[in-house]
Amino acid sequence: MILAEGDIGITRLTAGSFHPYPTPLKGGGIGTGYDLFVPPDGYAKVSLRENRVVYLAHLMAPKLVYLRSANDAFQHAHALSMNRARRQKHRKFFVEGVKTIQQAMAHSWKVDAVYYAGDVELSSFAVKVLERSTARLHYELPTRLFEPLRWSSKQGKRSELIALIEMQRDDISRIPVDERSVVVVFDRPSSHGNLGTVIRTCEAFGASGLVITGHAVDLYDPQTVRASMSSLFSLPIVRLPSHREVRAWAEGVRRRYGGFRVVGSSARGAIDVRGYGFEGPVALVIGNETHGLSMSYLKACDDIVRIPTRGEASSLNVASAAAILLYEFERQRETNQEPRSQAEYAP
Repeated sequence: MILAEGDIGITRLTAGSFHPYPTPLKGGGIGTGYDLFVPPDGYAKVSLRENRVVYLAHLMAPKLVYLRSANDAFQHAHALSMNRARRQKHRKFFVEGVKTIQQAMAHSWKVDAVYYAGDVELSSFAVKVLERSTARLHYELPTRLFEPLRWSSKQGKRSELIALIEMQRDDISRIPVDERSVVVVFDRPSSHGNLGTVIRTCEAFGASGLVITGHAVDLYDPQTVRASMSSLFSLPIVRLPSHREVRAWAEGVRRRYGGFRVVGSSARGAIDVRGYGFEGPVALVIGNETHGLSMSYLKACDDIVRIPTRGEASSLNVASAAAILLYEFERQRETNQEPRSQAEYAP
């Protein structure tokens, strides 16, 4: 394997042999030198920074298990695809699709198991993902068992791989905050599709992270994962019980950054978003699709902005509103444009 500057690679190297690298090795407990010894059935995980290997780890190859009946391993995967309580109990969730699984691995999510049909020819992409898999287990199934396990068959599509992946910690400190950050808070989302689309939108516009509060659809439901188009794996996302935890977090951020503000969005907001100045770090709060911002969030916000609309529509879809708000935030930040006068947009 040849790595370029900034690459992170996971590859199967020849078992029981030495492999030369062009730069000294350091970190990962390996020490300095030019050779890496890979034990039998092993992997090497290598990261290059500043033209040096700064992280190196030995990873054991997945254990291959052949499934020929709907045993406990099959039932476990099926239950995680269907049952929110089981997902939460085991802290694992069901992921389908080669590209989606590849993205999870690329962003260092811990993959517990991968399932695939062993009696059909897999694409080269799927084979490559299996070869580079860091999962604990690989399950090979006949198509008659793999087919009913797939969610994609319900949409008339075909996915070659299924994975069970461990959830991330619901710790808001996972979301980085600096002077230019925008953190989106989504209160009580009720649609898997909207939640997945908001995740994609946050990732596309460079949000530092997403906080989900209240009684919400499951972040780790297969429908949400599919709607996020793999962005779930590249965006820090945290679930919190209510606005209270967000308020406590905001107070802590405000102690570090005096200009930090909590900004809500509502069709009845007093400030036109085009005239609002997004200076300093911001928490952008969007409400439930049906009921909008709760009274608790309306009280917790420093400002409430609105998106101007024409026609008879009383409001926008929450994912569309999130995209507009984040675009305006990004436009001001990237172009250093001043907000326009509020007088120009006075209702």
